Amino acid sequence: MISELLASYWFGGWLRWVPTSNEMLRAAEEKILGYVRNTYRSWFVKTKSGDRIRTIFMNNSESDDKTPIVLVHGMAGGIGLWVQNLDALSNVRPLYAFDLIGFGRSTRRKFPSNADDSEKEFVNSIEEWREEVGVDKMILVGHSLGGFLSYSYSIHYPERVKHLILVDPWGFPERDVDFYEKHDFPLWLKVVRQIMITFNPLSGLRAAGPFGKKDFISYASNSE
Repeated sequence: MISELLASYWFGGWLRWVPTSNEMLRAAEEKILGYVRNTYRSWFVKTKSGDRIRTIFMNNSESDDKTPIVLVHGMAGGIGLWVQNLDALSNVRPLYAFDLIGFGRSTRRKFPSNADDSEKEFVNSIEEWREEVGVDKMILVGHSLGGFLSYSYSIHYPERVKHLILVDPWGFPERDVDFYEKHDFPLWLKVVRQIMITFNPLSGLRAAGPFGKKDFISYASNSE
């Protein structure tokens, strides 16, 4: 009886964990931003491509003339990534932060399989966001994947970036199309590779259900 209850609890928890919803994302965002002391405005910026980009704006500097800071989060991140920085930065000058498309509460679109095309879609979405918000020039701050995209954006639209700040930026090296032909990998490894490339990099963490949360917190604690 006890084992059945435990199995039911775990399986039920797993089912509640795996699916996501706008309501769960909204609640998570509110909980994280609840630690922010300064007043902020949050809304969805709709771009000409039809994307809805979750955005917050803060300005506790009593100045509307300063070039605003724009924060671009990294892989698996979102607006909440910056929660410990928002108050301090918005005390200095106007501040924007947004969820990249495919992350947080922004539009989850299907990206091209070609890496260059996907990069262009990210960069174009940032530019369309800028146009809709009405920012002329910005101090662009990018972390991790956001650093890579901020750098790429600056190359395409240098006239829109007053300063570029990269925080632990990263990207991927150019793919060697002959890599697998140059190495004699066993058949089972080739099969596993073909299966894994169809999944989102975060699928494993989500599929782990309640244990994924525990393992992630443990990993993050040990990394400090």
